[in-house]
Amino acid sequence: MPKYSIMMPCFNAAKTLPLALASVRAQTVEDWECICLDDGSSDETFDILQKAAAQDRRFVALQFPENRGRGAARQAILEAATGEYFAPLDADDWMFPNRIEHACSWLDRSPEIEAVSGGMVIFDSDLNPLSQQMPSLGSGAPWIGILDSPGSLGFAFNSSTIRTRLAKEHGFDPKLLRSQDTDFLRRALMGRRYAIAPEPVYALGSETITVERTLRGYRYRTIAQLKHWREKPVGVARETLLTAAKAGVLSAAKAVGQERRILDNRFPPLTSSGRATFEAAREVVVAEMKANPIA
Repeated sequence: MPKYSIMMPCFNAAKTLPLALASVRAQTVEDWECICLDDGSSDETFDILQKAAAQDRRFVALQFPENRGRGAARQAILEAATGEYFAPLDADDWMFPNRIEHACSWLDRSPEIEAVSGGMVIFDSDLNPLSQQMPSLGSGAPWIGILDSPGSLGFAFNSSTIRTRLAKEHGFDPKLLRSQDTDFLRRALMGRRYAIAPEPVYALGSETITVERTLRGYRYRTIAQLKHWREKPVGVARETLLTAAKAGVLSAAKAVGQERRILDNRFPPLTSSGRATFEAAREVVVAEMKANPIA
């Protein structure tokens, strides 16, 4: 049983997979498994996954013969996971080399905490850092709290790690083509303790942040929120109205050609320390990709 299970659903990701896989191999903690699932790709995604698994047995290559969506892909990977802790990695993103070490240091020493999340840096197609997405903190940082509302989580799914036992109890909703990640976290963590540490541990590709995907995410986020209507009507109503307002602003901006401005303003500028941390992590991951190419 490995310490840490990494979940990587893939769809037509041949271009970005080598860097994502290299970021896993570059981890400072070696006790991991990375379960990769090709969700019906039409490119060389599955070939790359099979080669990665042949070179390093810690990679597991699975495949759906046809595209079923991220909810189904993530659930299939979760069912196959055997590690004590469980975390996502999208095939067009990459992890900082200390991501596993960061999560394990929290979860190993604090059994009352069910999940821990860190920050993210958004990067462009040339691997240049653009902005950052830092978790919302309470008084001071790091911060420990209890999720008591189905509203905004205040932290990202991508940069979070959760105990596999709890993840398997709740699972992903395969009917949700978007926002199945935040829906999963809300259900799994409701009434439970989680930790937020602000340092960045994850790099998010900016090419995935589009108007169409964002609006679609808002729609599925509302569907996921309504699951909690009976037990938390006030919180759900407030969050649903807020989501509708965000969607309305983005749609209006799109109508006048200002959608990019709205999307870019969702994330604060990158700090000097965040840039330095990103650049140091990028150097390590790129060096690993070049030193051990998938062939």
